[in-house]
Amino acid sequence: MVGLGYAGMSHSIGFVFPLMGLVLAFVLTPAVPLSAANLHLSRTEPVSEQPESPPPKEKVEPSSESVSRTTPRIEGAVIRAYRQATVAAEVQGVVEKRYGKEGDLVRAGSVVFEISPDLFETVADRSRQRLEERRALREQYEEELKLKERLLSHDAGTLQEIVKARSEVRIATHRENEASLDLRLAIRDMNKCKVRAPFTGWLVSLHRDAFESVQRFEQLFLIADTSKVYAVANVPQALARQAAKGVKASFYSASGAVFHGTVDKVEAVIDPASQTRKVYILIDNSRASLQMGMLGQIAFVLAEPQER
Repeated sequence: MVGLGYAGMSHSIGFVFPLMGLVLAFVLTPAVPLSAANLHLSRTEPVSEQPESPPPKEKVEPSSESVSRTTPRIEGAVIRAYRQATVAAEVQGVVEKRYGKEGDLVRAGSVVFEISPDLFETVADRSRQRLEERRALREQYEEELKLKERLLSHDAGTLQEIVKARSEVRIATHRENEASLDLRLAIRDMNKCKVRAPFTGWLVSLHRDAFESVQRFEQLFLIADTSKVYAVANVPQALARQAAKGVKASFYSASGAVFHGTVDKVEAVIDPASQTRKVYILIDNSRASLQMGMLGQIAFVLAEPQER
């Protein structure tokens, strides 16, 4: 039993001494700061992903082009023909023929009315005959003058006879010129029996029919050229600067269609009562979309440089 006690004691001592050595080694070892590098951690910590920043936006340089805008619309614009004319008879007579009817398109130079030329043909024939007679008389006086000048050169005549013969030649020449003028006027009147369209356009109205008499300078028909039209409006004085000649403008019809044009004419006088100025916008109408008398609105297109 004593032996067992000794053996147990020696075993306890053998265990205690190594343990004390470890404690002393721990106490006597200087403290060293720990770091992740010293510990050599094998476990990886989760890393939070940062959202990618959007690429920087490119700086947009303002363009140098102009930005268009329009003025407020102006009411009461009316469509008028680019040009129109009331054609009258230049001779007196009876209408022999009438070509076409209202609403027809006629070409420049085409005959619309024809007045009976019988009277003017007779006058032209008589004027032509008179001219021939006076030309023959003038030639006769010239021959007599030459004869008397030869006789005078041979001392067979007198200077008084020469003066008289020259005077007769001048009078005959003057009468011949009068007859020539009468003939030209008669031919002119005969040609004016055919009343022609001054330009290509539409027959708006016809004032005479066949077999009706017509006086000189009496109106026969009204023709209008609508290949181009004017949108005419009274523009307030406040918009006078925007309505300068050459400015682009638009016409808005009652149906909602828009037609673009350019300011062609601006009246110089401002109406003192309404404080407005009449402006004419020229619009191409080759498709005949606009008719005379149509009402609508207009607006002027303004161009301003964009700010940088």
